[in-house]
Amino acid sequence: TEAMILARPDLEAGLRQGFADLEVDLVALNEQLKEATAGIGDQPVLFSHPVYQYFERRYGLNGFSVHWEPDAMPEDAQWRQLQSLLRQHPAKLMIWEGEPLDETRRRLAEIGVESVVFSPGGNRPSEGDWLVLIQEGILGLR
Repeated sequence: TEAMILARPDLEAGLRQGFADLEVDLVALNEQLKEATAGIGDQPVLFSHPVYQYFERRYGLNGFSVHWEPDAMPEDAQWRQLQSLLRQHPAKLMIWEGEPLDETRRRLAEIGVESVVFSPGGNRPSEGDWLVLIQEGILGLR
């Protein structure tokens, strides 16, 4: 905010108000995330991509990341690796950055792993904004 005010002092009042509004939204979002992840506790969790480290660390999740694409069916070798991983890290929840294929979701459910979409928001959503995207993810975690 301060850097932006230095660059555009004529916009100071609006920039300060915008920052104050954003801070309120982010504090509320953090509280919602704390509440949603509290139910997970230290239960093992899988992540479809290694992009959730910040999320794991901030909310104390016991996570392990694989590298599965939501729009591609995992190969047989990936399923075998997952079965081996689940013996060491018996997750019942897998968090995806995008909607997985129905077949992938079904096969995971057959081995007792529920799929939840929680986009890390790496790209601008086609509708809404980043806050809306994260709030939608929170609903899936509850």
